[in-house]
Amino acid sequence: MLRAIKNDCRLNAKDWLLYPAFVIGGFLFGLILTFLVMRSNDPESWFPLASLFAILGGFFCALLYDSIAFLPRYQIALSMGCTRKPLIAAQFLLCAAKMAACALLTLPLLYLDLAIYRRFYAVWPVELDLLPYFRTPWLLLYLLTPPCFSLLISGVIGKFGRRGGGVLYFIFLFCCIGLPRIAKGAEQNPDGWVARFFAACAALPAALWISAGAILLLLVLLFSIRAMMTIRVELS
Repeated sequence: MLRAIKNDCRLNAKDWLLYPAFVIGGFLFGLILTFLVMRSNDPESWFPLASLFAILGGFFCALLYDSIAFLPRYQIALSMGCTRKPLIAAQFLLCAAKMAACALLTLPLLYLDLAIYRRFYAVWPVELDLLPYFRTPWLLLYLLTPPCFSLLISGVIGKFGRRGGGVLYFIFLFCCIGLPRIAKGAEQNPDGWVARFFAACAALPAALWISAGAILLLLVLLFSIRAMMTIRVELS
């Protein structure tokens, strides 16, 4: 495993630059979007969009790049006689290390976002403060979620091909488009069963959410490892 980590760091050193690029790019995009929203509308509160996009930057880099780039590298390494388990373990640990670097970079950006708020938008109340989440067990989910789902994407696409990728894409679209529409419908009908379901979920303690997230990540990781262990080596 150490040899696999060393080889990956040597051959793919430029990948480490992508994560901070996504984080900083997301932060700048969030600042611009915040400025446009606060100037063009009549807001009732201030939402830390820059902080949110900075946090999501590492996620999208892991899910959109690392997962796709790892699959051909994995197959090439297998064709050269490397064993599967060290490669999978190295990918998981390297992705987690990159997310830790993202966390170290994101933390000062969160303080910077709050400083910009106090300087320009202090007349509006803060709708959500993301900084406390970097001091709680939620940080572990931030570090471990991308490695698990990155392996999941690699395993599903490598195992099931385009059909597996299509299923993942459908789930992604549902989370990005379907869930917001369902939530908006629940706001318009607060007495409906969907609104009551969301209210019941929101009332659950944070410890229960963290435990459920940890169990989900464990299941995703086990399934991903199983899929990666059974991928056939196909090089075109």
